[in-house]
Amino acid sequence: MSNVSWQQQLRNKRLQTGRTISTNLANNAAGNHGLSSPLNSEPSEDHLRQAVVSVSQTSTQKTTFMRWVNVQLAGVTACTPMTSIEKDLRDGKRLVALMEVVSKEPLKPERGNTRIHQMANVAKALGVLEKKMKEPLKQIGNEDIVDGNVKRTLGLIWYIVYHYQIQEMANSMREMYPALIEEMNSAVSI
Repeated sequence: MSNVSWQQQLRNKRLQTGRTISTNLANNAAGNHGLSSPLNSEPSEDHLRQAVVSVSQTSTQKTTFMRWVNVQLAGVTACTPMTSIEKDLRDGKRLVALMEVVSKEPLKPERGNTRIHQMANVAKALGVLEKKMKEPLKQIGNEDIVDGNVKRTLGLIWYIVYHYQIQEMANSMREMYPALIEEMNSAVSI
């Protein structure tokens, strides 16, 4: 039997896992996939913390946005609840349904399930969002969503939330309380 307690073994395993994650993140960020460099050396404590926070933030965003999409699509009978944001939006059908719900415009997804149909569905959803934004989405393309790019998918969902929910709430506040908004604007400009 080992002299190291199970708690110490667990701490060591967590530290080792954190170092592996942070080293992989650093190598990927530098475009350095397994090649020897200073990045393959032992990561600093700050680097470990940043890697853990980054992984934690992405996980939180995925869960939050997935729940938001599921709430929006709760009334759509053709859509089952999502379990993975990067996988469940890849075919574009849920994305088209989401845009139909939030934009209140009738949209019809492509029937097939080949890559061409998936790209067309995502392009249709992006088109509706770009029309609302009155500018093109420069960083997000239909290939990103179909290929399951997590960051771009999360970015797309954020654009949808911002333009269809947050801005709508702000516009409603301006209409309901114009005097309050004017007072707030004058207080800020002082």
